[in-house]
Amino acid sequence: MILFSMLYTITAFIQTIKPFTSTDPCDLSVIPFYHKRLLSAISFFLTLSTSFPFLITIERYYAMKTAEKYEKTPVILGPILVGINTLVNFGIIYNVFKDESFSDPSVSFSVYPAAAAQKMFTFFVILFFLNFIDVLFDIILLRQNLRLKKLLTNSSLTAKYQLEEVYQSTKFSVFLILIHIISFGIYVSAVVFFRYFGSLIISDPYYLFGVRTTSSTMIPTYHLLLGVFSILFLNRIKSKKSEGTTIQMSSTGRSGANNYDQAIFSIWNSVSGNPAS
Repeated sequence: MILFSMLYTITAFIQTIKPFTSTDPCDLSVIPFYHKRLLSAISFFLTLSTSFPFLITIERYYAMKTAEKYEKTPVILGPILVGINTLVNFGIIYNVFKDESFSDPSVSFSVYPAAAAQKMFTFFVILFFLNFIDVLFDIILLRQNLRLKKLLTNSSLTAKYQLEEVYQSTKFSVFLILIHIISFGIYVSAVVFFRYFGSLIISDPYYLFGVRTTSSTMIPTYHLLLGVFSILFLNRIKSKKSEGTTIQMSSTGRSGANNYDQAIFSIWNSVSGNPAS
């Protein structure tokens, strides 16, 4: 996601300053060589980051099933899933663009050639429905996570710590997945709507082209929102965890000893000060 945002920022910056540095209208068109490679890279990182929620859900299910020994489990599943996801996405994007010559002039890095556009939009719709199915599994995952929370009260101290870590990390992961899927759903809906039904509300082809291009460049915006929401939610979890640790520590150590002494003195004073005693 970071690589995608950086690459998209660079291409957007070049595209923005080009009108101010060009001396001829033809200079505004994107060179086919760079257009093909940059658009391929952008599409690869976009679909790669969009398919990562599936991997997170699979990993969280595994973590829930092995919660009590999860901390000691070798980190193997995550790298395997990432490798498979990367290879699959690379193969799909390669097949989408391998026969494209990018011979048609374009003034935007975000514009797909006609044949590639059809394939990519089909891929986006498939990803959207897969993300929707992933949400259903995440709802089940949340229910299991709540069941895991109930087990925390009846576990040993070591098991309680491990279960708490799995519970909090699953809660955070599911939150990010939901925000990501909602944002991606809005993006896909806007792109598909303006591509196939935009002419119903915008008759001017130039304005319609501008709206379509704008809708296809919303990805960095929702990546920014995803980052902001994730930081806020993570800080909230850390704050609650810190409060819980402080409350627990107040019954142990020097602070616990002082609290214990105060409690004993309070009981002693109340008893000694009672005339009936």
